[in-house]
Amino acid sequence: MSSTKASPPGRSQVPAVPASVALPLPSAPPGFSELTRRETQIVELVAAGACNKQVAAQLAISEWTVGTHLRRIFVKLRVRSRAAMVYRYAMSRGQTEHRES
Repeated sequence: MSSTKASPPGRSQVPAVPASVALPLPSAPPGFSELTRRETQIVELVAAGACNKQVAAQLAISEWTVGTHLRRIFVKLRVRSRAAMVYRYAMSRGQTEHRES
């Protein structure tokens, strides 16, 4: 089984994101309870390093829809960037430590 889908001529192939990353979380990490199931899936994929195109391919939605979800996630989490979103997600899961400068 191939990890990429066939693309129409002139379009690049998008590498697949591992299926284990796309699985819904059993319960949302603390602080993420107001996210929808789909928004949580998107946060997981982005935290795993997926770009919008990869997220769209994995979830069978358009890149535009991914962007819309990300904007809503940013508002709910009160962040302004993907990096801040991923950092908050990692903090909520105890995967990083906050260091004062």
